Amino acid sequence: MSVGVEISANFGMTTKSTGTGRGREMDAERLGGVIDILFQFLGNLLYNPEKAKLRPDELPEAFQPFGKGLLFFAQKLNEMRNFAGELSRGNLGVKLPPTDNEFAAPLKNLHASLKHLTWQTQQVAKGDYSQRVDFMGDFSDAFNAMIRLLDERYHALTEEIENGRQKTRALEQNIDLFKAITDRISQWIIVLDRDTGTPLFSNNAMAAIMEKDSALAMELFAWMRRNFSRGVMDSATHEEVELEAGSRTWYLSVAKYQLVWLNHPAAVFSMTDVSEEHRYIEELRSVAEQDALTQVNSRHFGMRTLHEWVKNHYEFCICFVDMDFLKYVNDTFGHQAGDDYITSVARLLSSFSRDVMVNRLGGDEFMLLQRDWDAARAEARMRELAKELGREDREQGTPYARSISYGVVYVPTDNSIPASDLLSQADEKMYLFKRQNKKNRGVESCPIRPTGMVKAGETENTAG
Repeated sequence: MSVGVEISANFGMTTKSTGTGRGREMDAERLGGVIDILFQFLGNLLYNPEKAKLRPDELPEAFQPFGKGLLFFAQKLNEMRNFAGELSRGNLGVKLPPTDNEFAAPLKNLHASLKHLTWQTQQVAKGDYSQRVDFMGDFSDAFNAMIRLLDERYHALTEEIENGRQKTRALEQNIDLFKAITDRISQWIIVLDRDTGTPLFSNNAMAAIMEKDSALAMELFAWMRRNFSRGVMDSATHEEVELEAGSRTWYLSVAKYQLVWLNHPAAVFSMTDVSEEHRYIEELRSVAEQDALTQVNSRHFGMRTLHEWVKNHYEFCICFVDMDFLKYVNDTFGHQAGDDYITSVARLLSSFSRDVMVNRLGGDEFMLLQRDWDAARAEARMRELAKELGREDREQGTPYARSISYGVVYVPTDNSIPASDLLSQADEKMYLFKRQNKKNRGVESCPIRPTGMVKAGETENTAG
C-alpha cells in the first residue's frame, strides 16, 4: 500500500481507480502533492507557527474535512502554546483557553495550583504559618520546610520582642524613678550619649545651673567631651575638677558612670559644687601653714619642710633666730609694741635671700631654711641683718633697742642627723650667741633709747 493510500485509510477516505494505468499514476501524483502540503503545514505548526498556513478549500474535496480538522487542531495547539508561555512568565492573570481545549486541561490544573500557591504565599506573608503544600513533590517538601522554619523563627522573635518590651517597660519605669529622685537632690546630674556627646537627660539642678551660668555650662561640656576623647569612661571613676568660668574658679567633685540609657550607650556625670568647701580648706591650710601675725610660714609648715629636706638629703642651712627682750617690750610698752617688734623682725628676716623660707616657731623664735648655702655665708648674712635692724632703730627712733640672737647649722647632703636634733643644735648655738652678747654688754635689761640721745648699739636699761 502507498503512503497516500495509508493516510486516506487512516482518515476514513478511499480512492477509486480511474481504470487505466495512466490515470492511476496521475491520482498518485496528486495525492502525493496533498500529503506534502499537509506535512509542511504540520512541520510549520510545530516548529515555525507563524508560517503554518493551510487553505482547506484548495485541497481536493476528499481532503477538505481533514484540512479543517488540522486547522482546528492548530488552533487548540496555539491556544495551549500561548497559555503555557504566559504561565512560564508567571502571568497567572492570563485568560484560560476555552473549555473545548482538552490539550490545555493539565495546564489549567497547573494554573489553578499556582494561583492557590500564590494565595498561600500571601497568607504566609501576612503571618499565617499554618499553610502547607502537598501537590508539587520536592517543591512541596522544600516549601513546607521553609514555612516550619519561618514559624519557629517567628515564635522565637515574638518571644524576644515581648521580653524586650518588658525590659523596656522596666527600664522606662526605672528611668522615671531615676528622674524623680535626681530632680530632688542638689547634685548636678547629666546623662550624655557616649557616641555623640548629646545630652539625654539633666536633672533640675543641672538645668538651672546651665541656664544661670552659660560660661560655666560651656566649660563643663568642654571638660566632659575631653573625657570622651581621652577614653576615660571605661569604668566608674571619681575626681576633683577645677574649672575657670568667667571671673570665678569652680571646684567640683565629679563621679562618672557608664550605662545604657533607652538603648543608647551613655555616661552619667554626677557633680557636687565644693567650691566653698575648697575655699574653707584653703583658709584652714593657710592658717595651718602661715603665721597670722607676720604672714611668714607657720611652725607646722616649717617643721614639715625641715623633715622633707632632711629626708631628701638636700644641702641647706638652718638659722635659729630669737628676738632679744620681747617680754620686756610687751611689759613696758604694751603688746601692740611687741607685735610691731615681731612683724619688723619677720620682715627683716624675709629679706635674707630671694628663696629663703622663713618660719615663725612661736613667740619670739624664728627658723630660716636656706638651700645650697654653707654656714659661713649664712652667718655673714645674719650679721648684716642684725646691723640692718640697728640702722632701722636709728632712723625710726624706736624707744627701745631691737636685736636678735641666732645660731647657724650647716646640713650636708650626706647628713644622718634627724631633723629635730639639727634644730636643737641650731637652738644651742643661738643661746651661746645670746649669752656671749650679754656677757659682752655686761647688762641684764633691755636698753631704752631716749629720743634723740641713744645711738645704735648703746644701752641704758636691760632686762634678762
